[in-house]
Amino acid sequence: MPTSEHQFQIIFNHSPVGMAVLDTGAHIQHVNESACAIFNRPETDLHGEALYRFLHEDEIDLFIEQFKDMIVDGSYPLQTIVRVKNIDGTEPWCRLNCSYVSGVETSPFVFVLLEDVTEERRGQERLRREKEIAERATRTKSAFLANMSHEIRTPIHTVTGMTELLMETRLDPEQREYGEQIRFGAEVLLGLINDILDFSKIEAGKLSLEVIEFDLVKTIQEAVDLVSLEAHKKGLDVVIDIAPHIPQFFDGDPVRLRQVIVNLFNNAVKFTNTGEIVLEARQAPDISRPAIVIRVIDTGTGIADDKLNRLFKPFSQVDSSTTRKFGGTGLGLSISRSLIELMNGSIGVQSREGQGSTFWFTVPFVDKGMRRFSVDKPNLNRSSAHRVLVVDDNRRTCEVIRSYLRAWNLDVETVQSGEEALKRLHPREDREDNYDIVLIDAVLPGIDGWQLASEINSLRNEAGRETRLILMTPAGVMGGEAKMKLLNWFDAYVNKPVKWADLARALEAAFVEVAPIVDDAEDADEIAELETLDSDDEQTADETGSRPLDTKESVVEVASTACVLVAEDHFVNQQLFRTILEKTGCTVEVASDGQEALERASELKPGVVFMDIQMPRMNGYDAARAMRDAGLNMPIIAVTANAHSDERQRCLDYGMDDYMSKPFKPKDVRQLLTQWLGRHSSQELQETLSTGSGTADTVPVLNYTGAVESFMGKPDVLRRVMRGFLDKVHVQIDELTRLLDEKNAVEIRSTAHSIKGGALSLEAVRLGQAASRLEDAAEQEQIDDCIALSTELGNEYRRLRSEWTTYDSDYEAV
Repeated sequence: MPTSEHQFQIIFNHSPVGMAVLDTGAHIQHVNESACAIFNRPETDLHGEALYRFLHEDEIDLFIEQFKDMIVDGSYPLQTIVRVKNIDGTEPWCRLNCSYVSGVETSPFVFVLLEDVTEERRGQERLRREKEIAERATRTKSAFLANMSHEIRTPIHTVTGMTELLMETRLDPEQREYGEQIRFGAEVLLGLINDILDFSKIEAGKLSLEVIEFDLVKTIQEAVDLVSLEAHKKGLDVVIDIAPHIPQFFDGDPVRLRQVIVNLFNNAVKFTNTGEIVLEARQAPDISRPAIVIRVIDTGTGIADDKLNRLFKPFSQVDSSTTRKFGGTGLGLSISRSLIELMNGSIGVQSREGQGSTFWFTVPFVDKGMRRFSVDKPNLNRSSAHRVLVVDDNRRTCEVIRSYLRAWNLDVETVQSGEEALKRLHPREDREDNYDIVLIDAVLPGIDGWQLASEINSLRNEAGRETRLILMTPAGVMGGEAKMKLLNWFDAYVNKPVKWADLARALEAAFVEVAPIVDDAEDADEIAELETLDSDDEQTADETGSRPLDTKESVVEVASTACVLVAEDHFVNQQLFRTILEKTGCTVEVASDGQEALERASELKPGVVFMDIQMPRMNGYDAARAMRDAGLNMPIIAVTANAHSDERQRCLDYGMDDYMSKPFKPKDVRQLLTQWLGRHSSQELQETLSTGSGTADTVPVLNYTGAVESFMGKPDVLRRVMRGFLDKVHVQIDELTRLLDEKNAVEIRSTAHSIKGGALSLEAVRLGQAASRLEDAAEQEQIDDCIALSTELGNEYRRLRSEWTTYDSDYEAV
């Protein structure tokens, strides 16, 4: 029977794992067959030799150092992977596990396990190379997509810009339809480019989210406003149902959240032909993980159960026939899922074929006792309770409006047709009609909103009633009926989908004796646009020698004396800029490259520079930096087709003030022009005021002719509006006294902004400029300056009131 020592010797010699015994100097004392195979040498060649003699030269020094450390410490094994140098020139990789052994019965030695890991290392090296190749390919793809985006966006910019200008000219119906198709096709192409770029960023792990505080309710409403027009064009009802008391302010990325909502809403519009699309916002019931749940509910075609698993996958739609019918990349839902997951939320869908779909997502938030969403009850200037009748054929719209009105303690009834409304409103012997307000949908089956208003006005004229009428009209489809507003059948108007704040303002407007004054130029432009005669009336206006006001020409209040420099090397884009800017009243100068732009800017000192980035001789970045180095401080707006997220910051780093991406629309140019030209001008006016010099007296108190034009050439309308404005400002100036005592810079700025918007809309130039200076000072929380500027504002108000009496001798301010 073999002894234990003999058994051990057999196991040692024939083990599939390489084994060796070394002395403390790393010399080989014993080695088994598997170890000899690894070294590709017989035992006789290995015995007594130092192990490191058989390692690759690059491995020897490190191994000796580690081996000595193991002998000195003695408490931890040496584990390493080294290359072996064989006689035949091969260099296999070997994993060594060395353990130091010491005891009283034997001299210290080192026991070594050896394992050939050449194939493992080759696999790792192959994976590393493949990873590097994949990363290079991803970088190349990203660079390619960015460059292609730039190249494609430039001609798209020309197409959309020129189409926008074309659509502002007089076209016959057939030509207008063709123009709409061109614009739609360009916008679809731009959307596809954006989707592919986003997907590429997500795939490369390069998409990052911004974290800022934002207004959730405003973000939701803005997202729906962006896309509700397409739904209204299809005759769909759109409803926004935001529950009261949900958290209103979040920390997160509002742009990406808006993108998700727009994707889901567009998807709903695409697959819904009749019915409605509802956007709900609620707080999730699980209080352990506070979250907001947003649902987009449609009455569309729905999705079969066996096709639900195709959703949220890239380049996939529910089936090939849908892809052919509706088009698209199939990336929208995939991108939405990735964005929501980056926000630590979840997304999903519930649907049944033929019964519509509900897409939902959750966004978690940290409850910090933040402000909850609510809207103050409108001031209706009456102490008695109010009865409201809502006329809308969409039951969900009725439910939402009812919830709004009941939250304000109003008594609400709803009907679904004009005929039902007339039955409720028609006087009967057994019932006295006492509805204070009737909210009427413009689009009703049978009797539409305008016909119903005509009937109701006949009733209230006969009975001497004071029922107030408010028209609810789908956003973007009012233009064809704008001239009906001249009949004054309605006391106020509100766009659909109806929002809390808009409804409150409409109710307040319905109970004042004058038309409401808008608080900013954009709203003024919108109202003026609605009140402009349609194309049929334009012909009559031309024949009589008068022309309806082009509201787009009066958007920028200070543009009439401004010089704008456009640095752009593309001839078509130069003409596009010139056409847009000259319509605002600006003087336009063009430079074809960065060097010329620098020279022209030094010579002209323009109010604003629009700076293209890619130009010959000197690019836009270098031109902007050179302008700043030369002491030129006018606003510089970068214009680029580069859609990368870091492009805006790069432009700011080079000294530019803002960023506009191609393709852009005329309204984008006008908006930036208003923002920067107005800001720059008010800063110059402030400097003039502070030095006591300048030509303030040359600025008119009131441009009466321009104001009459703004109100369609109707002095009586201007008279009614101006009276209401002056009375309102009188109250606001008294309020400013209290706010200054409280040093409430936020409310001072808000009040000044309100006065500025109304004044500039009414061509009360000096009052508008005084309000603008006060607004700027309040924004900087310069309370001492606000006190002086408030006095100036009061003086300008009194000048305006005195000037106005020369045109309206019957007016007496409150």
